[in-house]
Formats: sequence, C-alpha cells, structure tokens
Amino acid sequence: MWTLSSTGFASLLAVQALYFSSAAARTTKKKPSTSKYPFNELVVFGDQLSDNGNGSYAHGLDPNNIYGYYTWTDGPVAPTYLAELLNVPLQDYAWGGSYGGGLAGSTIDNSYTPAKDLYKGKPVPSTYDQIFSNYTAKGKPANIENALQFMWIGQNDLKKHTNWYVKPPTLITPDAKPNVAFYNNFTTLLLQQIEHLIETGAPAVMYVNLFPIQTAPITAGFLCHNNTVCADNWGTVIEAANNFTQNALANSQYADKIIYYDVYSFMIDIMNNKNQYGYTEPLYFLCDSGNQSNPVDHFKECAVPPKWTHARPFFWFTNDQPETTMHQMIAQDMLKTIDTFFKVDSS
Repeated sequence: MWTLSSTGFASLLAVQALYFSSAAARTTKKKPSTSKYPFNELVVFGDQLSDNGNGSYAHGLDPNNIYGYYTWTDGPVAPTYLAELLNVPLQDYAWGGSYGGGLAGSTIDNSYTPAKDLYKGKPVPSTYDQIFSNYTAKGKPANIENALQFMWIGQNDLKKHTNWYVKPPTLITPDAKPNVAFYNNFTTLLLQQIEHLIETGAPAVMYVNLFPIQTAPITAGFLCHNNTVCADNWGTVIEAANNFTQNALANSQYADKIIYYDVYSFMIDIMNNKNQYGYTEPLYFLCDSGNQSNPVDHFKECAVPPKWTHARPFFWFTNDQPETTMHQMIAQDMLKTIDTFFKVDSS
C-alpha cells in the first residue's frame, strides 16, 4: 500500500481542478559511445515522461519550446539523463502530444486506447506506431543488436480504462472488472511490443512501470475531485497493475532480456522523504497548473530567470510531470537496475 507523509496528500486533495500546460521537445545531438555496457545506444519509446524532442522530429513535428528545454519540465527527462550516465547516444521516439495528460499523449496502442490529440488527422503515435511504423518499419534497424531499448508507457491507458471515476469510490478495487481487463489488455499489448523488439535483434528491453499518478496534482484537482478514498484506492489498482505486468514479463520466453524498473516505488519513497531530497515545498504545490490563480500554482515563483531557477524545491513541475531533478534521480536509480542486470561493476 502506498503512503505519503502526513501533510502531503490530504492537502493535495483539497485543491480545485487543474488544467494542462506543456510543450513538446526537440532532438539532441548524438555523441560517440565509450560505454562499458554490451550496447552502445539507448532507443526510447513512450509518452510525455520520455519525450526529449527527438520523438517530435521522428514523427515530422517541429516542437515548441515553452519551458526552455524542449521538454515538459524544467530540464531534461529521465532518458536523457540515463543516456548521459550510460555514456551512449540517445534515439528517442517518445511522443508527448500537445498537452500534458488526459488522452493527449501517447498510449500503448491506438486500437486499444485512441489518443485524443490528432496529428495529420490521425491519433498521435502510440508506442505500437513508434516501434512498428517508425523504428522497425523498414525491417531490422541497423544498430538494434547494439541498442538497449527503453519503454515507459501506460499512464494514458490507465486513465482511460481503470475505474477511478466510479461512485462511490469504495468500488475502485483491484478486482473490479474494468481494472482486471486493463491489466490483461495492457500487458498483452506491452509484451507483444517488447518481444517484437527482442525478436528483431535487441539485446534487452527496459520497461518502466506505471508511475504513482494517484499522488499527482492532476488526480487531486481533476480526476478524483478532492476525494482521498478515490486516490487511495486508485493507488492500490495501479500497484495491482504493476504487479500483474511484472509477473507476466517474468514469465515471458524472453524474460532474460527484459529489465523491469519499478519507478512507482522509487517515487513514493522520495515523496515520503521529500525534504531529505531537497523537495522542501508541499507536495500539493507545483510550478505550472495552467492557471496562475490556482492557490497551488507557483508559476511566478518558479519562473525566476534564467529558466526556472526556483523550481527545484517543487516535486511536481506540471500537473503530472515531475521536476527535472526527480527525472535525474530516477535515471540514477535506473542505472543501478541496469548495472545489476548486466552484472556491471558500478564502483
């Protein structure tokens, strides 16, 4: 069961509805790899949590730069930090969409969860599209046998298919029919995509599980409408979904090539010890809710020149996007998981 420190979530759920405000990102330059790992490139698929801008260009869009870093937060996202730590170039197909949440960003498959936002008359690219219509569209990518694959997807599918909205919220349970259907459908699609990458030649695929969106400002103000039971119970559903997926991946015929990363538990631990990690502002504050009259919105405080100088003490930068230092810490923890998987001495 997830927990938060005492002042955090009760206050978080007392706020009014929040709205989305974000932008896409852009391509970063590749550098030669001098990696100590059995791969020399990181290839990323996902949604706004992983879109560093490459994804926008990969799909023919010249992104905006609302926050100054071509991301949805006040700096790089986790895959960018991870590529730097691994000392390998990054190829990023992740698509952030035009807004920060809802169904605007990428999903696992548009045939399962049609993205609300449209690009060239079609839903924005799901991870299925990113992989099958872009990365492997012409067959085996040139460097796939030397490229660690990275997938972080699911939050938009989760919001569409689980029953966080049901009344009374005591009906939001792990064994509720729509939630069980989500575990099965999402995991089946995820496995198909991961196994396709491996069968095409990838040495390994890293999957990042569903993050604790029940703790995010978007849940407090827009999804659960200030109801703590809704948020608490949705948290147990997300945990159940992650456990289901983890077990399925462990039973894959390619389990020895699948790296499971538990971002959910890592973020909960940081939130429970937030001051220790430099997040001295309340967890229900954020830098940009899209509504500066909202009492939890600290846009003017965060946006001190140059480029969000005072954003660091805030855990959440937008409604469901962590501040960039959280992305950096996630990447550092991801590296530990990768080191363990490949038996690399990290000393």
